[in-house]
Amino acid sequence: MYADEIWNYYTAFLPNNGDDVSGVAAIKFYTYTYCTETIYGIKSDGTGNDYFTHAYAADGTTYVEPVLTSAYQAKVDAGDASTLEELNLFFYKATTSGYTGYIANAVTNLQGQSQYKDPATQVNRILYLSLVPSIAIPSLIFFFIIPLCVPNGKTIGKLILGVAVLGDDGYKAKKLYIILHYFIMLIELEVMLLPSLALGITIMGLLFLVDFVVLVLSKKHQSLHDRLSRTIVVDSRKSVWFASPEAEKEYVTSHPSSLAAKLAEENGGLDTNLVTPLDSSTLSGRKSAVSEEQVLSEESVLDLSTINKHRDLAHSGLSFDEIEQGKTAENKPAEETKPEEAKPATKKKPAATKAKKKAPAKKAAK
Repeated sequence: MYADEIWNYYTAFLPNNGDDVSGVAAIKFYTYTYCTETIYGIKSDGTGNDYFTHAYAADGTTYVEPVLTSAYQAKVDAGDASTLEELNLFFYKATTSGYTGYIANAVTNLQGQSQYKDPATQVNRILYLSLVPSIAIPSLIFFFIIPLCVPNGKTIGKLILGVAVLGDDGYKAKKLYIILHYFIMLIELEVMLLPSLALGITIMGLLFLVDFVVLVLSKKHQSLHDRLSRTIVVDSRKSVWFASPEAEKEYVTSHPSSLAAKLAEENGGLDTNLVTPLDSSTLSGRKSAVSEEQVLSEESVLDLSTINKHRDLAHSGLSFDEIEQGKTAENKPAEETKPEEAKPATKKKPAATKAKKKAPAKKAAK
């Protein structure tokens, strides 16, 4: 039972192997007293409970483990159920008497011994090294590799929410900015891997708190890592973006009826960005309109063949309506001129008007 193990710890292990650490030296001196009074409840004068009594060694000393009194020993030998339950309850109370119980004290003192500390340090190091890959590798995949492979720096969460990462000027973010954006996020996550887990979690929590406060106070809804990496997060379902201002201008000019042109007109012209910053209202309900797939289904400014085709059409003399209808300069019909014979027909209208005016004059003459 536990009592035997604890007795051996205090009476055999500590006196022979224990180092002089805090609290252990005193227990060495009072080992027998501590065990008999704490575990068995026997006072130094021999009084106490009725369960145990001092046992005597061959030399007549009492520095051995106490034994049950003869009355209780007889009941235990007879298998008396109530007596066994009573003794179990006695040891249970001694075991679970809070952090001052004899088992708790034994564990506390054991942790102060070099025989425990050295193996415990090695075990903790192994646990830490096994924890590092389980946190570092998934973080690297989901918050670094995937955003670099998916257009506009989208993680799985951003794909689900329909948001994208752009440069803070509203145009497509440079690869370097995307890398910096997620590298800062990785640092915030990997802080948790500090050797002191509690310290790592505390620092990570503080970093995320600062990040959130900066996000709330920012006019562009930029978090700390957005500011440092010169990026913004936008609603991709309400925004159209381009690689550069020149590409935007060329596309909008050649596509006057496109979504990009409409957004440019609503935002005051091409000098303003066509992006909608992400905020809480944007996430709570998107009533607008155009999905990202619809935006991408438009002829993209990044398609050079499309750009060249529309540049040629723009020089062909066709109107924008004719371009949208798919006409070309070759099949454009010649302008029809009005025949000269049709001109006199337009002059008959004044004559008819004069005739109508003369009619009342004749009636007046009569």
